[in-house]
Amino acid sequence: MALAIFLKAKNKKNKEIAGAAALTAILGVTEPAIYGCSLKHKKAFVMSFIGGGVGGAIMALMNAKNYAFGSNGIFAAPLYINPKGLDSSFWAYIIANVATALVTLILVMMFGYTKQDDIDESKTTSEIKPATKISLHDFGIISPVQGKIEELTQVKDPVFASGSMGTGFAVVPSSEEVTAPIAGTISTVFETKHAIGLISNDGVELLIHMGIDTVNLKGKYFNILVKKGDKVEKGQPIAQVEWDKIQKAGYDTTTMVIVTNSDEFKQIDTNTNEIKQKDSPIMVIR
Repeated sequence: MALAIFLKAKNKKNKEIAGAAALTAILGVTEPAIYGCSLKHKKAFVMSFIGGGVGGAIMALMNAKNYAFGSNGIFAAPLYINPKGLDSSFWAYIIANVATALVTLILVMMFGYTKQDDIDESKTTSEIKPATKISLHDFGIISPVQGKIEELTQVKDPVFASGSMGTGFAVVPSSEEVTAPIAGTISTVFETKHAIGLISNDGVELLIHMGIDTVNLKGKYFNILVKKGDKVEKGQPIAQVEWDKIQKAGYDTTTMVIVTNSDEFKQIDTNTNEIKQKDSPIMVIR
């Protein structure tokens, strides 16, 4: 899916995000593709489901067996090697992956990424979308959790640190309570509970990503207090997270707050001198 968007996109930003996401997905880390591609281009995401279904059907028909647990992506291939000798499981894995990639690539190229998903940067902003650059009067975004505020560039995750996901900041949490940084509607609660999306009435789209690689915990240590569609006020508790246990499990607890539609606003200022939550905004959209 990400590779198809990379090949078809003319928009420089979409192409850069998709290219990086395609590489990390092949290596087994799919979050950049989810946040950077699928949430923005839902038709492409549906095409990836179809491709995945084809691969799953091939695995089932060839009676593939997984002989060990480990990583995803290309590094998962050895997990399908029978210790007693190479059997059909390994070849099923190879064939299924190739089929999934080809089917998804073709479908996304044909149907999943259209001109509406892309912006020709050779045109001016006014020619493309006159109302795109929204001017908000000092729209403040507070930290979702008490702790030490850091620049996004300091995050030990290249996708977030690069800013390809959008403008934002990071916080090393010192409190278990996670609150809404803005007033608005819960747009997404990830099944693995490690990330929550919000959208304000003014159209600010925000992602709270709690920890790095915490998707692997599959919801353990996260207690989400809201659901998709809920209306929330700024500062309202939305989750309780056992950070100490997450840290003991070997994960970085740094929490990222990203304005995923940053390019729709004229100016976003970030103040990383703020140390605690409460009412002082860390980011201000003007």
